[in-house]
Amino acid sequence: MSVEKGPWARAIVKSAQSEELKYICMDLEFLLRRKKDWRVGSEEILFAASDIVVAGERGGRT
Repeated sequence: MSVEKGPWARAIVKSAQSEELKYICMDLEFLLRRKKDWRVGSEEILFAASDIVVAGERGGRT
């Protein structure tokens, strides 16, 4: 299979990635609003002031 390298191909891929990101964000927002365990876990890891890798290794405990 060949990989297209033209500017139109890059534009299509960029658009598809942008659309996929929108769906990921919508799914995450749904989970954060509806599921307390998701909300708590994300606050402890994603929104922590510490390093995200360190927070994840500690299981979110800061």
